[in-house]
Amino acid sequence: MSSILIDKLFHYDILKADSQTDLVVLRHYKGDTMFKQIALTLLQVGLATLFCLSQFSKIAKHGVENVNISMMLAFWAFVALGLSIAFQGWRKEKSATNLQTTIIYLSWTLFWGRNVLLVLRSITKDLGVLNGNDLFSASIIILAIIGAVVWNKKTNVTFREAQGRGRIALAMKATPQFVLAITFLCCGSKSWSGYTILTGHITCLMRLWDITQAGRNEGWSEERKALFQAELWNEISWAFVTLAWLIA
Repeated sequence: MSSILIDKLFHYDILKADSQTDLVVLRHYKGDTMFKQIALTLLQVGLATLFCLSQFSKIAKHGVENVNISMMLAFWAFVALGLSIAFQGWRKEKSATNLQTTIIYLSWTLFWGRNVLLVLRSITKDLGVLNGNDLFSASIIILAIIGAVVWNKKTNVTFREAQGRGRIALAMKATPQFVLAITFLCCGSKSWSGYTILTGHITCLMRLWDITQAGRNEGWSEERKALFQAELWNEISWAFVTLAWLIA
């Protein structure tokens, strides 16, 4: 009987203990699950904080000379769209898992947004910091967004729907990363550190794991499907970047 209760709790159906033994098992499982959720959330928020602060320190110290400004802006838009999708999911179903996902995307949006503000301040002071790479990346991102909008139009998906925003997030993040991989193969990748490459994988895979676990446990809502699709292509395109970085 205890195994049946645990199975029900794992799928968030609900919960009625028929004996004292079942109740003890149920309380232990719920407490263990909540601890894991809190620990994972704190870990991901901590990683987001450390990575964003390290980038902020680097930009503040050395300027934006070796920074691809367009891709920085695209990443902020990616996590901001992710936040809007996660928050929409939480409003529909106020579960701990949906709150956890929302907090993770909120931390990235806030901390990376601080970096973006620093970069924008540099641009307003001197437009000369923009270079050919920035303009090329911006062109690719704009074309990717247009492609996603056309895709939404053809499939009758609106921007208000999670899938509509997810597709735009996917396009504006994955497309320039595929192009970046090609750039590495053609021009080299000396300005990119292994730390940046590795951190990109760790943070993306942790968000993917969080979304996948939520989907398996609570079901695949439209919001989770949209986030999973965007993060999956984020990871696939970053894997191509990593391969090109290793070869170049």
